[in-house]
Amino acid sequence: MSRGERSSIGTVTCRFSLSTTVDDGVGEGFGKADRPLNLLPDIDFRRTVITAELHYQASAQLGMGFSVPYLDLETENNQTGKERHDGGFMDPSLYVVWSPWELSEEHGDDPFFSLHNLSLLVGLTLPMADEDPGDAPAVRDAQLGSGSAAPRVGIGYRGTVTGWLCLFASFDFTFYVHGDNTDFERGDVYTWRAGASVTPASFIAGYVLFEATYTRRSTLEEMTLLESGGTYWFVTPGVVVNPFGRFYLDASVAFPVRHHVHEQATLTGITWTIGTSYQF
Repeated sequence: MSRGERSSIGTVTCRFSLSTTVDDGVGEGFGKADRPLNLLPDIDFRRTVITAELHYQASAQLGMGFSVPYLDLETENNQTGKERHDGGFMDPSLYVVWSPWELSEEHGDDPFFSLHNLSLLVGLTLPMADEDPGDAPAVRDAQLGSGSAAPRVGIGYRGTVTGWLCLFASFDFTFYVHGDNTDFERGDVYTWRAGASVTPASFIAGYVLFEATYTRRSTLEEMTLLESGGTYWFVTPGVVVNPFGRFYLDASVAFPVRHHVHEQATLTGITWTIGTSYQF
């Protein structure tokens, strides 16, 4: 929902993506890090998430999808030389995108200010992955499953300025119903996005996205964990290419521009993403 695109009616889109984040554990060199207490050891980490997603556009108003992510996490403590490798499937998610005022895909571009451009999102992350927290250096970084259903609700808007320029924005909220088997409950997540996309030719499009995420502190046995949660800002340029038929390639780079985290909460470095999709 970040860029607000809608697929053609009746199409099934299959997408695979790979995102890799590399950071030195203290966020030096990328963005601004405001950390009240910098207690985290000197740790390098590489976090890779491979995601498979299916999306079906049932009508002009209704789309739905399902995604399954796989995590690969490598960490190295530069003080002790100890290395760790964790990985496995994470909790899957399903979602529905509803555009109640959309008429049909044949009626042409709407004016920039139109209810037709508004979409509503309802999603749910299912607690199916391993809840074992492991012993990664930072709080729950290697935990694959949250142990809780996580409903998600959101709203998005995408308006056409000209035939080649679109502006978009969205907001979504994710919350966890309860804790895992150790009574650890993740903090709620609020995400704001805004950006612009340009289509200079029929086979290529580019975009710039600003994203701000605020995560509330987590709890353990109903006690607030001071070393969790924070605020993260990113700027992400990206490109989508349609080399032939219904086959698409995409790539983006998310640059962190500001962190405000709590004590030992993990900072995030640059994230590189590549993806491929095909419409049936």
